[in-house]
Amino acid sequence: MPRQKLPKTYKSNGAIYIVQTHAFLDNPSFLQPHTSYYVMDSTSSLDIDSPEDLDMAHTMVLRYTSIEVE
Repeated sequence: MPRQKLPKTYKSNGAIYIVQTHAFLDNPSFLQPHTSYYVMDSTSSLDIDSPEDLDMAHTMVLRYTSIEVE
């Protein structure tokens, strides 16, 4: 079956976790029983794990913002 016909799937990128302190103390996990998700596009969800990833992030900052990066 072509992937275009499969249902959309998502994976956690670890960028955002918001949890109430008491809930975390009761259940020390960021994935609580009533977890919600925030869908991010690939531009907002770049993992920086290598020098090449850092170069890509630098290029994206220069392209999409007016922030000056040294």
